[in-house]
Amino acid sequence: MLLKHPKKGSDEIQPWITNVLLPRINACRDDPDTVYLFTDGSALPLYGQSSAGFHAYCGDHRIHSRMAATGCTLSYDAELIAIVMALKYASSLNAATVHLFSDGLSALQTVFEPGIHAGQSVSLSACRAMREWLDSDARRRIIFSHCPSHSGVRLNENIDYDVSVASNDPNLLAPRPYPHTWTYQRADITNAARDGWTATSNAHGYRGRRFPRNRALRTTTHTGTFPLKHVGDSPSLCARTVRCFTDHAPTGAYRMRFFPDQPTDCSCDRRELQTRRHIVDRCTHYVRNAYSLKWDSFLDSLDPFPLIISFLQSNPTAFTFEDAPPTFE
Repeated sequence: MLLKHPKKGSDEIQPWITNVLLPRINACRDDPDTVYLFTDGSALPLYGQSSAGFHAYCGDHRIHSRMAATGCTLSYDAELIAIVMALKYASSLNAATVHLFSDGLSALQTVFEPGIHAGQSVSLSACRAMREWLDSDARRRIIFSHCPSHSGVRLNENIDYDVSVASNDPNLLAPRPYPHTWTYQRADITNAARDGWTATSNAHGYRGRRFPRNRALRTTTHTGTFPLKHVGDSPSLCARTVRCFTDHAPTGAYRMRFFPDQPTDCSCDRRELQTRRHIVDRCTHYVRNAYSLKWDSFLDSLDPFPLIISFLQSNPTAFTFEDAPPTFE
């Protein structure tokens, strides 16, 4: 497998294409015993028609082309199906070498993986077809190369265009209801759950009056977000971050509402009601970095998480019971 290359978009990618990838393609073209194939899969948004296809070449000539509907799939599924379609066609040829180019890196890495994974059934189909082809002649070999998408490689751009067109071709539509892959079903369930979480969290009655109005704090995802990645390893920091965001914290303001007979003023030099804003903006117990965090700047920031997390890390007792107004004995 020839899958390593510089990061797409880096300064090194274009020289790599010119000096490594294109000569590799030209070597395939100049070898009469090599069939080389370019594959691609196109996955449209949810409930759209997806497709897969490949172009096969020998020398300067395109010897075969096929496009097929894949039903409801994700990009990985469509890329994997395209690769297996190409391999099954190649297994019908009497070539010494099959060299396959694809921009689906994950699909290339798992196409011959027989273990449990999202595309296992498709991979097993590829293993079965190519094992028979390889066993019939000891000279035969299969080579995979990763070809970065939209990088100016003409043959890769051609298959990308043809597969995209095929996705909207009514003659290629899969029968309804469209078949669904496992990864597509999982993504569909995840999206539905995320949409439900978003609707719930944006409901004013659920969110509460004290939750910050910053829009960045109301974005719901099913993967690890910035605050969780940065505070998840510390139960204390995670708890204090949640207390700060929700204002459900051991502060004087909380005491005033639920325990009005207990002290509510902060023990700092200012001797005023201990509120969330007081802790972040004015309390003399705490240090503030050069940016001089203010609650208003936190609310208006496009990326508020680093501001408040930095403040909490610099002040490990902020929003803890330790710094709550002292109670009466």
